[in-house]
Amino acid sequence: MTKLKIMVVDDEKGYRDEIGEYLDGCGFDTIALGTPQDALSWLKENNADLAILDLRLPQMSGLELMKRVIA
Repeated sequence: MTKLKIMVVDDEKGYRDEIGEYLDGCGFDTIALGTPQDALSWLKENNADLAILDLRLPQMSGLELMKRVIA
């Protein structure tokens, strides 16, 4: 059975790590990233089944990042 891959993007390391650790403990395959640019770079070579995005990110909002990911 394939694990669901979840990408967490949050500029606050504490939140990002806590969410990632919780999801890992639930059996998901998670990647935790700190900036929209990190997420876009990672997505060039990988994919995610689900993205959890902070709305207030540096350089662009979580909504803008979502638009760029699904475009």
